[in-house]
Amino acid sequence: MKHWTRKRLASFWVHAIIVIVPFLFSTVSAWLFWFSLFQDGVIASAMIVVIDALALIGLIMYIARIASPFQVLRHALPFVSIVPLGIELYNVLAPNGMALAVTISLLSTAIMVTVAALCFRTIEQLFIPPLDAAREKAIADVQALTLTMEQMRVVSEAVAVFRESASPPQLIVAETIESEPAITPLSKTEQVRRLAAARGISVSTAWRRVQSGEEILKD
Repeated sequence: MKHWTRKRLASFWVHAIIVIVPFLFSTVSAWLFWFSLFQDGVIASAMIVVIDALALIGLIMYIARIASPFQVLRHALPFVSIVPLGIELYNVLAPNGMALAVTISLLSTAIMVTVAALCFRTIEQLFIPPLDAAREKAIADVQALTLTMEQMRVVSEAVAVFRESASPPQLIVAETIESEPAITPLSKTEQVRRLAAARGISVSTAWRRVQSGEEILKD
């Protein structure tokens, strides 16, 4: 049980506890049955050891991987006391009437034997070779680690989404494109001065020509 997973251990203890009830009922019923036949507690106990205990030892030897012909007896473990169990249940229920006693005895015996058989079979299957148990334990550990990493990844993504939603909106500042300054048109006085300079005349003469209709120089 060194390399067992938690699920395997839990399954073992659950089925071991469940099987105690029908096993105790069967053992006590078998002892009472043999005692009623022999009227001797020692002989009744000996019969329990020879039949019930030997079948239980066969199961233990099978689980421990100990070669023994008694391993075959483990299959009869749930059924070795089926007759004593049914008879003792009937004797207890007989005052309630034969029909009721037989029905309840058969039904109760069938349930207890079925539960015991399923539990013993499950317990037997739980004890796999140590190498297989170690391999199963390693696989379970890797799966647990993978699950932990996946949980961490999901948490990390959730934190990232929360940070993005909680951060203030970033203002996008558009760069102002400075446009070229508009060309300011020249005043009329400046235009007259340029005309005078271009013709080599005085400003007053240029004014008279402009007033007479001569075209002003354009920049």
